Amino acid sequence: MCGEVSLHNVITIDHGNESHIFAGKKLFTDDNVWQYCDISDDQLHRIWSTTTIRPNFCPRNGFFYNGTNAKLWEIMTDKIMIIRDGEELSVDDYECLLSIPDDYKDGSRSKDRKRYGQGFGQNYTRKQAFMRSLILKKAQSL
Repeated sequence: MCGEVSLHNVITIDHGNESHIFAGKKLFTDDNVWQYCDISDDQLHRIWSTTTIRPNFCPRNGFFYNGTNAKLWEIMTDKIMIIRDGEELSVDDYECLLSIPDDYKDGSRSKDRKRYGQGFGQNYTRKQAFMRSLILKKAQSL
């Protein structure tokens, strides 16, 4: 027997004319690709509206640096999965991660131990530490 799970934030029918916009609250199942201008979620918008851009176009990252694309990719992916799974989204999980540099450079052989977005003595939550590792790994690959 097959059934369809319907969560109140996942829209599978009657998409309307805003299905191409990602605001971080609802997930429309017909679109899996968004243009930067279609991302209206506040945190994601702050990432892609950075003034730290490349002077020349890069075929891999466009005018954005690796850190900008890594933050956007990993945080948006996580938000989409949370909406899809019907869980409660907490913007606090991501706020400190926005301070990871847009032009991320992993210049040392040891692990990057900087606590981006954290003051002295503050620690990441388990989720923040995991998301930080995903972002840095993605930035290194870009």
